[in-house]
Amino acid sequence: MKNTLLVILMACSVISKAQSFVELEITTGADDLAHRDFQNGLEIRILIQGKPDVVMLNANGRATWPNNSVRRIRVALDQTTIVTQIKEIQLHRRAGASLNNLEASVADNWNLQKLVATANIVRGGSTLIYNIVNQQGTGGKALFRFVYENRGPSDGQEKGYSKSFAVVAPVLVSGSETLPTITLKALFGTGGDDLRGGDDNVDMVIRYRNSADVTMLSNVNNGRNWRNFSTTNYQKILPPNTDIHNIESIDVRHTGGGGFAADNWYLDKFKVTIVVNGVETVILDKEGKPVHHFTGDTRKKTFRF
Repeated sequence: MKNTLLVILMACSVISKAQSFVELEITTGADDLAHRDFQNGLEIRILIQGKPDVVMLNANGRATWPNNSVRRIRVALDQTTIVTQIKEIQLHRRAGASLNNLEASVADNWNLQKLVATANIVRGGSTLIYNIVNQQGTGGKALFRFVYENRGPSDGQEKGYSKSFAVVAPVLVSGSETLPTITLKALFGTGGDDLRGGDDNVDMVIRYRNSADVTMLSNVNNGRNWRNFSTTNYQKILPPNTDIHNIESIDVRHTGGGGFAADNWYLDKFKVTIVVNGVETVILDKEGKPVHHFTGDTRKKTFRF
């Protein structure tokens, strides 16, 4: 499918702390899931509104899941996904190529007894956990019986190649949906060459790991002159969904041009503090004589974390 994003992961793969994911707890019933070379493994497909499907092929990793065993599988999500976009979880055990008589005689069937799915959604550096599916078999029957072909006795047991689970009403079980207040504070220490101001100002650009997004903070001096050997404090409220744990670098840019009359500026100290709901964390503290000399040839200094 052209609109399908294939995410090929091994079962129980390690997901980073700041990664959104869906975790499935899959309980096998009275008929195990066994590997067969001529049958496909378990495929997990998560349908996301407005985004490509997220797919894990061969989720059992060619391994057998014994009767009455429990397996936990994590499937990574795009970091911009919100829980209300998760619409459906599908499990598929396709028959693969046409079976000959010998293969058909040993083809594997599997009883899915219970499925519990949670969505771990990273937002603003915090993780929200939601219950999105919780179903199990009742009355002595499996929740669903995956069979190698769609035929067999009509015994009231739901069976087939594929089973879909709609995500209707996610329930928040951990975290707060109230967005945090995030403030950036920056302290600039000017050394023995002032910042002129006017048309010669300072911009800051915040960059993030694994993302093309940036946060642009323009004219942080508000056109004012910063005198020699002065200290200036700046602060800005950032968007509440800013992933502060994913900040990779901050650029400090002098907007002046070049030439004989160009403005130069000594930056002797640069300190950055992030404040989340009143809790302060210093993420950068540089001091020197200077930390950087901004001239017509060196108008940008990148501070990496």
